[in-house]
Amino acid sequence: RAVREGELTAQDAAAKKYRMTGTGLSDVPPIEGAHLLPDGLVDLIRRSEALYDRIERLDRSLFIDPPKPSKAPVREHQKRLEAAFGTAL
Repeated sequence: RAVREGELTAQDAAAKKYRMTGTGLSDVPPIEGAHLLPDGLVDLIRRSEALYDRIERLDRSLFIDPPKPSKAPVREHQKRLEAAFGTAL
């Protein structure tokens, strides 16, 4: 959003200080006594964990494991269509 609205350049937004820390929520021990929390709070915790996981995957795909550009992007797309529909284009 900050890049789109001109608050940051794309290069600034890619700086390490704006990226995920790399410590996933799987590294955090479960909350003791979670069964005592209200259902709404437990649901909020679960949804926030799912959101964090999605953001972490996005961060990783953008900055750690970016997709390699294909030399023939149209042909790559055709191959995926052929694989999905089983016919040669």
